[in-house]
Amino acid sequence: MKRSDVLLVPRCEVASDVVFCWHDVIKNRIQSFSDSLLEEWLRDAEHSESFEAALRRIAGNIAGYSPGEAAVQLRPILDMPPRRRQELADALTALFQAGFKPDERRERLNSLIESMQAALRACRINGHSDERARNLAGLRTAAAALRQELELLPLGFWMPTARSEHRS
Repeated sequence: MKRSDVLLVPRCEVASDVVFCWHDVIKNRIQSFSDSLLEEWLRDAEHSESFEAALRRIAGNIAGYSPGEAAVQLRPILDMPPRRRQELADALTALFQAGFKPDERRERLNSLIESMQAALRACRINGHSDERARNLAGLRTAAAALRQELELLPLGFWMPTARSEHRS
């Protein structure tokens, strides 16, 4: 079998970060742990730091969902003449901008991420038990809103469809 007989589909890095955040952290920890277990989890700075780093990568790399990101990694496209490859990349980028609206998504995500980060900071403050309980409730509220937005994102590269081409 020749190398060109196999099409290796690249991994969508931003989608991996999204699943880590909404599923692994928000759903399985922040929304599932008891208050005491959540406080213990938050005390380990490595946990919240890796979560916050993934959130920053998502907001900073929302364009990573572009089919152009996948296309430039596919062997058949890499073998195209440079001008044709650029035309394809430009067309995919235009479809992505029009259909996915990455700037709007980034803006919404940044707002929710800021709320999430503020809630995480509040949970790091050692106050009395009522204050800690309010801070954990605030964290869960911020996490629920962020999870809702993250779940709207695709699980891999966004691909244009006939329906997405006709949206305004």
